Amino acid sequence: MTTRSHLISILLATAALLVTTMWVQAAGSPASPQAGTCLTCLGKPTSDIDQNLALGAFRHIGGSLHQGSLPALFFVGLEGGGREPEDSWAIVKALEQFGTFGHLAAERPICGSTGGVAWCSPPGFNLSRPAYRSRYVAFASRYILNIDNKPFQAPTRAELQFFSRYIYRVRSLNTLTAVNRLPSGTLPSIAVGGYLSPALREITNGDFDGPYVGPTPTVCPASGCGIVRIFLGPTRPFADIQQSLATGHPVDGLPASLIPDVNTAANIITALICHADGKKPASVCGRPVIKAILRAVK
Repeated sequence: MTTRSHLISILLATAALLVTTMWVQAAGSPASPQAGTCLTCLGKPTSDIDQNLALGAFRHIGGSLHQGSLPALFFVGLEGGGREPEDSWAIVKALEQFGTFGHLAAERPICGSTGGVAWCSPPGFNLSRPAYRSRYVAFASRYILNIDNKPFQAPTRAELQFFSRYIYRVRSLNTLTAVNRLPSGTLPSIAVGGYLSPALREITNGDFDGPYVGPTPTVCPASGCGIVRIFLGPTRPFADIQQSLATGHPVDGLPASLIPDVNTAANIITALICHADGKKPASVCGRPVIKAILRAVK
């Protein structure tokens, strides 16, 4: 077969794949980085700030969660959700300034095609089982449903009460796991220091635009992968996002907005943790940009 004929065959095969509509999940457990890579190295803290809305979409609710004597950052969402991987970049970057993650994995992507347009879920961290240690703040992360839309991580009684009071009134865990009945925008939600945000408005799908190159996806379980998840795509792989944030320079083809958007959101979360823990440590909470954001805190 000539080179030209071979190329045409490849193009025809690719086109055939794109005319189908399907939900697919990459095989295996959440993806791990290559040996020797620093998964949570997301670059030095920056001075990025939203000049119009210093606290972004966070609103004052008054109530907050604690784990023991520590204030908690509460993150509740869905495993493999549409916004959860995107928001995870800012959450991890903020929390790394107050402690360390002992175990963290990249989210395994969900890929497919709709109407001839290929897409993949946004790259990000899987925060379902983070081993996080800090003297200043606790991290309470709950994925209500797993990738198969089955109940996954049940919140504690305190977390369920918090969710019902400040996020959306639910009578029981069974009500909460029926997420299709929750109002749009309820999940994911992030709460810390008496403030709540339904998602991080600074980070958008467009920050991750680009051709996806990653694990070969397989068909999702028949239980209905993606029923409550909405993706826009295509998106770039995890390694490209991580490298861009670590170096402060977008990998070729990635939008320049990625870096300031993630850093702006990370600075907001950092400031709210400082508000919750008595502005410690000073090396973090004393940064000029954090002080500027804190002036907007009640």
